[in-house]
Amino acid sequence: MDLQGPLDLFGLEPLLRVAEHSQSSFGITVEHPIAKGEVFVSFGFITWARVGRSLGKEALLTLASWTGAKFRLTPGAPTTKNREPMSPRAVFERDLRDSEPLHEVALQYVPIQGELSAIDIRQILHIFWLGGGAAKMHVSNVSEEGEIELEAGLIGTARVGSLEGREAVEHILGMEGCSVEILPGGMPIEQDDSLPIHLFLDLPEEAEEEVEITEVEDLEFEDAPLVEQIKKAKKGNVRERVLAACSSRDEVAISVVQEGNVTTDLAETLASKALTNSVVLKYLGEDKMFGGRPSVARALVFNPSTPPGTAADLLDRLRDADVRRVVRDSGAHSEFLRTRAKKLLDIRKKKRKL
Repeated sequence: MDLQGPLDLFGLEPLLRVAEHSQSSFGITVEHPIAKGEVFVSFGFITWARVGRSLGKEALLTLASWTGAKFRLTPGAPTTKNREPMSPRAVFERDLRDSEPLHEVALQYVPIQGELSAIDIRQILHIFWLGGGAAKMHVSNVSEEGEIELEAGLIGTARVGSLEGREAVEHILGMEGCSVEILPGGMPIEQDDSLPIHLFLDLPEEAEEEVEITEVEDLEFEDAPLVEQIKKAKKGNVRERVLAACSSRDEVAISVVQEGNVTTDLAETLASKALTNSVVLKYLGEDKMFGGRPSVARALVFNPSTPPGTAADLLDRLRDADVRRVVRDSGAHSEFLRTRAKKLLDIRKKKRKL
C-alpha cells in the first residue's frame, strides 16, 4: 500500500524539501474537500504541480496552505509534463526551520500509514526535524517492530526489541522492507532524556561563529571612552557589537540595534546571551522583524535576562513543545511567565476542539 494519510502531519513543504535534499522521485496526490491537486518530483526537483486551473508555483503555494487534506505518495519518477523543473527551496523562499510551526493544527486522530517505498525512515525523521511536529511512529517488517516518539525536532522514546534510545534509532534506520504507521501527538518529551533528530540526518555542516566574551575584554570595553564605545556599537565588528550590547550603559547597548543594520545572526546571538543588556532584549522582542522570527523569539523567551513582560508577549511565537517547557521549568522562568504559558496552552487546546 502506498504511503498515505493526513497531509497536516507531514506538511507539503517539509516533504518537498526532504525530497530535494535526498534527490527522491515520487508523485503526490492531494485531496481536499474543495479541490484535488497533484505534484510530480523527479530527483528532488518539482516537475509538475496543479490544482484546478493553477499550475506551477501558484499551485504549490495553494496546496501548502491547505489544512485537512489527505495525500498519497506514489514511488518512481512520474512524467514531467514538459514543465520547467523547480527547486522547493526556490518556490517557498524561506528558512523552514525558522518558520511558524507547521503541524500545530486541528489534527484528526488518523494515521499516516503504508509501505516505505517512496521515502524511508531517515527521510521521515528529516521531515519532522524541519516541521517540528509531534507524533508516534510505529515501524515493522516481517521479523521485528519498533517505535519512535517525536516532538519539536527531538526524539523521545525509541525502542526495538531489547534496544532503547540511540541504539534503537540506529537499528530502526537499518531495517528493510518496512511498513509504517504515524499517529499525531504523543506524550511531551523531556528535554534531558531526548535526542536531537539532526544527529541521525546527513546534513551539511554550518559554520557558526560562537562569540564568547571574556572578562578581560568586557573590562577593557567598559573602560574605553563613551564616544568610542558608541562608535563600536554602531560600526564595529561582530565581537565589538556583542560587547557593546552587553554594556551596563543603556545608551551604548541600545546603539547596537537602533542603527537598523542588525543581521538575523547577530540578533539571534544577542537574544540568546544572558549578559545582553535588557534594553536590547526588549527592543528585539518588540521589533516586528526580529520579534516575529520564531528562532529569535524562542531565544528571548528562554533567556533569563529578558524582561518577563517581553517574554510573555512572545510566547505565541513558540511551538507547543517549547511553551510546555516554560510551564515545566519553574527554576528558570518566573511564575508570571509560567502562568501566561499555561493560559496559552489552554487557549490553543480549545481552538483545536472547534
